[in-house]
Amino acid sequence: HSRDIHTIENFRRLASVLGVESTSLPELRPPGRAELPPSPYVVLHMWPTGVSSGLKEWPEERWRDLARTLAATGNTVVLTGAPGDAPRTRAFVDSVPDLRENVVDGAGKWDLGELLDVLAGSRCVVSVNTGVMHMAAAADVPTVALNGPTSELRWGPLGSRAVSVSSELPGCGYLYLGWEYDGERRDCMEGISVERVL
Repeated sequence: HSRDIHTIENFRRLASVLGVESTSLPELRPPGRAELPPSPYVVLHMWPTGVSSGLKEWPEERWRDLARTLAATGNTVVLTGAPGDAPRTRAFVDSVPDLRENVVDGAGKWDLGELLDVLAGSRCVVSVNTGVMHMAAAADVPTVALNGPTSELRWGPLGSRAVSVSSELPGCGYLYLGWEYDGERRDCMEGISVERVL
């Protein structure tokens, strides 16, 4: 087990002990059963999960700036999240009243199969480093992953059309197994600008 390779390579090493050789990238196929938002649209997934997940959140004012720019260029902005994210997503929508005509609040509204359809139908997915980011990359959707305490080397999206935007602040990208926050920077997501994401 090494901190110098992607986590998938560590799992492949474990599988090789059992004689299983794995070289393919993860792949997900949308089931094709969801009603899609108005096209063209871009998905924004703002809410991470897991231990100290708040440290993987990008500042909301930057999400607002990104949403405004995307809407101004003719895109519908689709916000995704789990049912528990619905109140925060609603508050976010309320904070951009000028975009109400261009925003779809999908937090908690789709099951995983329907969400995969929504991701696959998008022009692009912009997500913090969390499960939805990995789903989008595995569905071969253009994906922009935001990495602060997460390292793109260890935890970045795996897909031919996925890219990572990592914090420019020193000392970030420190997570190895996912809970090593003690004594580390708490502001890594501040090191990602809207311009770099765009």
